[in-house]
Amino acid sequence: MAFQEFLKSEYSEENILFWLACEEYKKITSVPEMISMANQIYTEFVQAESPRQVNIDSGTRTNITNNISEPNLKSFDTAQKMIFSLMARDCYPRFLKSDIYQISTHVNTRQVFVKMPTVLSPSPEMDNMNKEDKIVNSRRLDKWRFRCPMSQKLNSSETLLWSQSLENLLSSKYGMATFHAFLKSEFSDENIEFWLICEDFKKIRTSSRLTSRAKKIFELYIKAEAPKEINIDHRTRDVIKQNVQAPTKLCFDDAQKIVYGLMERDSYPRFLRSDIYRSLLQSVSERLNG
Repeated sequence: MAFQEFLKSEYSEENILFWLACEEYKKITSVPEMISMANQIYTEFVQAESPRQVNIDSGTRTNITNNISEPNLKSFDTAQKMIFSLMARDCYPRFLKSDIYQISTHVNTRQVFVKMPTVLSPSPEMDNMNKEDKIVNSRRLDKWRFRCPMSQKLNSSETLLWSQSLENLLSSKYGMATFHAFLKSEFSDENIEFWLICEDFKKIRTSSRLTSRAKKIFELYIKAEAPKEINIDHRTRDVIKQNVQAPTKLCFDDAQKIVYGLMERDSYPRFLRSDIYRSLLQSVSERLNG
């Protein structure tokens, strides 16, 4: 779900997760299951200081707390309406302007079923994949054809600049979005997401927000078995684990450099040979020559 991806990138995913949980809750038919799920929703989203506390007024929170021992299918309705309204007024308009929406609307990302190995040096599997990337089929290119404003907003010089360096690619709004779509199609988008989050992290001005964001980044990308664990060496991981207790703007720099190097050596060359990039070049060329 592109909207959920957008909310996750803004650290407000709890809103859509709560709304979805409420939708599932209202489908429950047995009382024991309803009581169990009501308590799970309350503990995760509603209770003060809960892991994914949603932004509702104190009156609604208190009312849910007082009635949670005897829940019914409408127990969370008021809170769910508040969250829906919040997303409609605030998150949804920003989503429509986001790169995530543009790329999900205008690029058909392919479905692949084997996760791309994430390594610091070439492996036999990677060599084989690189050889396969050299075979270009016009029919495969067709499904990547950009029907979109994206190719209409680009010129050939900009798209060709992307092939000169990863730095050029990432400095372009549409280059970033296209590269992100490519990595997502290969199930390795944690690399670019981590790099982007580190860039944003270095712009934080307040120490309290720096500390909070550092812990979130550590939990999501650095910690062993993290949901989007990146491939860094043990020494770097251990140093970050220590530094995140009293973080500075530079505490993720070593890991960010490792991930950038990985993308530059591995993902970026494959991107330049990919259907998604070739199709975009072709779409831009056809528009300019048409």
